[in-house]
Amino acid sequence: MRSISSDDAKLIVKAWGKFGPAGLRALSSISKVPERALRLIDAVWDEAKEQGGLPWIKQYDGSFFGGLLAVRFGDNGLRSHVLEFLKRLDGIAIEDSTNSSTLLDALLYIAACHGTNVSGLDGRVLADLVGVPRDWVQSRVVRPLGAEAGTVDSGGHVFTRHSRVAAAIIVEAENSLSRDFAEVWSRLVRQTAEAGRDVYYDSRSYGVILNAGPRILTGLPSELAENRRESIAIAAARAAMEYDQERLIPITTLGKTYRLAKEYEQAISLFREKYKYISDKMDYISHVRSFFHEWSISESEESTDREKVLNGAALLGFSISDSLNPSSITDDDIKMVCSSLASTFIKLARVKGSVIDAYAKGTRSASYLAYNVGVDKEGLAYYERHERISNEIGVPTPVDYREAIDWLHSGIREVGLEVKSSVVIDITKPLELSFLHLSTVVGTCLST
Repeated sequence: MRSISSDDAKLIVKAWGKFGPAGLRALSSISKVPERALRLIDAVWDEAKEQGGLPWIKQYDGSFFGGLLAVRFGDNGLRSHVLEFLKRLDGIAIEDSTNSSTLLDALLYIAACHGTNVSGLDGRVLADLVGVPRDWVQSRVVRPLGAEAGTVDSGGHVFTRHSRVAAAIIVEAENSLSRDFAEVWSRLVRQTAEAGRDVYYDSRSYGVILNAGPRILTGLPSELAENRRESIAIAAARAAMEYDQERLIPITTLGKTYRLAKEYEQAISLFREKYKYISDKMDYISHVRSFFHEWSISESEESTDREKVLNGAALLGFSISDSLNPSSITDDDIKMVCSSLASTFIKLARVKGSVIDAYAKGTRSASYLAYNVGVDKEGLAYYERHERISNEIGVPTPVDYREAIDWLHSGIREVGLEVKSSVVIDITKPLELSFLHLSTVVGTCLST
C-alpha cells in the first residue's frame, strides 16, 4: 500500500485507540484523533517521498506500512519490539533441520538481504542454509516465520515485512544477541554461489548477493558502527571472490568495497596481485574494462600524490584503449571512464599564463566525450564542473569528437612520459595506446 486517505487514517487511529497505550504506542502522547490521523498521514507521505528520492532503496516496501511503523514505534520502540520476537524465535527449532537451525537463523538471512535492498532471499537458498529440503521450505520455514514475525513470500523470494523491520533485526541481532552479520553474509554468499553452479538455477537475487559488498556498506543501518559495517561488507565481498573464482566481477567488487571503506592500499594490492590471472575468467571480455577502471579509481581517487594520480590516469587510458580488444566499448564504459579521466586530468593540469598543457586539454576532451554519448543527472553534474574548470583556465572546445579523441590521446601520451611505476607501465604501455575503437563507437553514437 502506497498511500492513505484522511478518513481511513482516522478510522485506523480510532481502532488503535480502543486498545489504549498498547494500541497507540508512540501516538498515545497525542490526545485528539484528527491530530493522530494527521501524524500518520504525514509519516506515510514522508515514507513515499523517501522511496521516490532513492529509487533503489526500499523499493519492495509499502509506504503505508512504513508510516505505521514510524508513528507507532519510532526507531527505538521498533527495535525493542523486534528484540522481543527475536528472542522468541531463537527458541523455536526448525522442524527436520539437518543443521539444528532455528527460526531466528532463518530470519537473519532474510533480514540481511532485505536490509540492504537485495530483491528478496531465494527460498531455495534459504532452505539450503537452514538444512531443510527445498520442497519443504514453505511449510518448515516461511509459513512459521510469517505467523511469528511477519515475513512474506513473493515469487519464491522471502522478505521481512518492511526494510525498517529488517534494519531493526540487524541492529538488535548484532548489538543485543551478539550475532555476527559478517558470518551471516559469508554463509549467504557461499550458499548462493553453490546454488548457482546448478545449470538449471536461475534467480533474480543471485548476481546481487554475489556482488553485494558496496551495497552492504552503504545499506546497513547507521546504528551499526562504521567499522562494523565495513567489516561485514568486506567479509561478503571476500566470500564472493573465494566461492566464485571463475568470474572477474567478484575481484572488482572486492576492490571497490575496499575503496569505499577507504582501504585504498588493500584495494591496490588486490588489483596488482590479481590482474595476472584474469585472462581466463569466463566474463573477461564483458568485464575487463570495468576491472581496470575500478583499479584506476583505487589508485588515484583520494590521492594528492602525483605519482598515484599518474598511475590512475594510465590505467584509465588503458581501460578504453584498443589494447583490450576484442572487448567491446559500451556507451556506459565511455561515460564512466571519460568522466573519471576528466577528474584525473584536472589534478595533473599545469597551466602557466597562456600555455595550456595536454592535461588541461585532456580534461575538456574527456568531459566532451562523456557528455556526447549521453549523461544521467549525476553525470551532468560532473560535466558542468569539468566545463566550468576548463572555461576558467581558457581551454578551447574541440571542433568535433575526432579532435576530442586526439586531445585525449595526447593527454595519455603525456602521462606515459611522466608515470614512474614499472608495474603500471608494463601493463598499460601508455605511449603505445590507440583509440580507434573508441572513435568508432563515439562516432556511431553521435550519428544516431
